[in-house]
Amino acid sequence: MGLSYPDMYGVCAQLLGVERRALRPRKLIAARENSGVTQRVLARAIGIAPRHYQRLEAGDRGPSPESLARLALALHVAPGSLLGAPGSYVAPER
Repeated sequence: MGLSYPDMYGVCAQLLGVERRALRPRKLIAARENSGVTQRVLARAIGIAPRHYQRLEAGDRGPSPESLARLALALHVAPGSLLGAPGSYVAPER
């Protein structure tokens, strides 16, 4: 069973805060490419500007816990996998 958004947000806040893990741009790019969506489509799906998303992939910015949770849910990956941490959560298909 998948995590709810509030639970996912808590996991992401812990990964970004307590564990001080940073987004791995290559992991994000691979997950997006595997999902078959463009940067623009994914940015709109998670509620951020395409330019902001491009900065995430370039490694110029890190995601907020909210953005990380939305990315993980949209890409059907574990949030930790985008940060280089092992994880097994996969969001259910909608």
